[in-house]
Amino acid sequence: MPRITISIPSRLKDRLSNPRVRRSLNLSRICQDALSREVHRLLDLPVDLERMESVLHRLREERKQAQDQWFSDGMNAARDWVEHEAPYAWLRLLGQADPTERIRLLQNDPPPYLSES
Repeated sequence: MPRITISIPSRLKDRLSNPRVRRSLNLSRICQDALSREVHRLLDLPVDLERMESVLHRLREERKQAQDQWFSDGMNAARDWVEHEAPYAWLRLLGQADPTERIRLLQNDPPPYLSES
């Protein structure tokens, strides 16, 4: 196995000289593990991040399509309700309300047809 030389602070070298520390640590393995993690972080992680960005992009697109579908379904249900079931009094009330009040009315007391769908 090839060898390399590394530099460490004097204080750390002194502490590594302690017999109890020397018996407990495999310096070569610790350095290999630390270097391996850093090399992975620098070389492999950007590829992983690119892959994750791709996954996130796909999921965002799926969410947008689902939201668009729900909006379309809601619009169709509302249109059907207005065309086939809505009583005149409700349509008059909604027509006279400002947009904020209209939303409040529909949220607080949705027509049965719309709340079912």
